[in-house]
Amino acid sequence: FSIVVLIGNSFGKRFRKEAVSHSVSLALDWVPWLLAGWIMIAAFGSSPPGNLRFATNEAWIWVSAASIFYAARRLFAQPMVVRGIVTLLLGCAVAQAVHGLHQQFISLPEMRAAYERDPERMLQFAGIDAPPGSSERIVFENRLRDGGPTGTFALANSLAGVLVVGIMIAISGLWFHASRMSAAQRVCWIGLAALLAIALLATRSRSAVLAVFIGAVFLFLASTSFGRHRRPLVLALAAIGLLAAIIVGGIVTWGNREWIEQAPASLAFRIQYWRSTMAMVTQMPLFGAGPGNYQMIYERFREPSANEQIAEPHNFFFETLASGGWIAAGLLIVLAVAVAACWRTRRDQLSESND
Repeated sequence: FSIVVLIGNSFGKRFRKEAVSHSVSLALDWVPWLLAGWIMIAAFGSSPPGNLRFATNEAWIWVSAASIFYAARRLFAQPMVVRGIVTLLLGCAVAQAVHGLHQQFISLPEMRAAYERDPERMLQFAGIDAPPGSSERIVFENRLRDGGPTGTFALANSLAGVLVVGIMIAISGLWFHASRMSAAQRVCWIGLAALLAIALLATRSRSAVLAVFIGAVFLFLASTSFGRHRRPLVLALAAIGLLAAIIVGGIVTWGNREWIEQAPASLAFRIQYWRSTMAMVTQMPLFGAGPGNYQMIYERFREPSANEQIAEPHNFFFETLASGGWIAAGLLIVLAVAVAACWRTRRDQLSESND
């Protein structure tokens, strides 16, 4: 949802001033509120069988997200505000990267050594009751021994999401402003991008790494026209492909091969979650499981081969579908189309001004 906010709201009010269609402007204003309102209705409509307290607590998060969207669309119309927000995002990402790398090379090795010396003491310190051989202990040991840095979050994937934003900001800065930078500034930006990339690889988040490559390709394709800049685009895409091949080859050759080899299994698990979600919404098309109640309802639709009890389906579209049924999913699609229309209009306007 934050990606939609950053893309759509950065240009929303400016688009309206530059004759973007009234219907698109209304969609950007009202669809987030309609989506949040429907999720709140779903909280009551799905309880019972859902837990009303869990549902309403989660629904208020959707309302707060709509508020952020509405306010950001207006605040981000000011270039200085956008610059300040981007600077803060980059600063937070760099700080998280430094913290994550400290965990990767210092904190986590020390914790693993301490656990090997006295497992019971560490479990007691963590407040975990996990007798030897229990599933809780196995999960704890797997995360300690095989998990990557988490920064200030509970999961490595959460840290990876912040790092993706920082890397895209660094790549954008280099792509658009490298020609106007001094040599020292270019070295600094490249260093920041490298720091963020190393921390991202340390999290072992395959989806985050893929998101960076997709974002980079989208950035290069969207920033220039094909006619006049065909050669730079081809070179940029070739460079991205070469970099991807080098990173994947390095991981397979010298790094953790399981990171690549387990990718099909990880995708298969997610497909299981999504199939279960579709089965859930097929029986409850109006409200789905309702907000905050996915984990409880999921047990009724979990496939026999699935061995995890998940709290959400690991995909924002399916999470929206499960939280508010097909109406919520439809509103999300309308919002995405409105954002795409705004982006396309802005791109055409910039192309015309450059001509």
